[in-house]
Amino acid sequence: MSLVYLASWHDPFGDIDLYARAIFSAWGLPKDALLVVFLRGEDRRWQVAARAGERVGPLLPQPEWEDLLAEARVTANRAQPAVAMENLAAGLLSLLTTGRQKPQEGRRSWTWAYAVAGLIGIGALILAARAFLCPTACAPSGDGPRSGVYCGCALAVGTRGQAGGRETARGPRGKP
Repeated sequence: MSLVYLASWHDPFGDIDLYARAIFSAWGLPKDALLVVFLRGEDRRWQVAARAGERVGPLLPQPEWEDLLAEARVTANRAQPAVAMENLAAGLLSLLTTGRQKPQEGRRSWTWAYAVAGLIGIGALILAARAFLCPTACAPSGDGPRSGVYCGCALAVGTRGQAGGRETARGPRGKP
């Protein structure tokens, strides 16, 4: 397949499709050629048309090819026709090598569900490890004015429910 493009500022016919057909026949392009014409109109906007040879026409999936031409029109008006042609050629090559793809409408992404499940799993592992490694981590420390819940595991931090100070494994203020 041959890919040929023309960027022009003058349309002698007043119709870009007729101009593309005339250029295709005037240049004597082969049956396996694809001609893309970029034409800058009087309104200073680029128009895009294509003419495919007899062998190329059946190879082009029409909805996808029309989308590529529409993107080329937008790119030509934003940047330059050469950039649009380069993007069009890359898209055409990708389209022809991968074949026709069905649009994936309404396809949901489950990434968020995997992330939530992972966080729940990590939380469950932490709780299970704490329960397994420190089964009596938080136990009542006794009765009295300074009683509370003693957390003596390495995974637990300090004590809860005390009037002040930190209890150790030996008892309040180091007494057995």
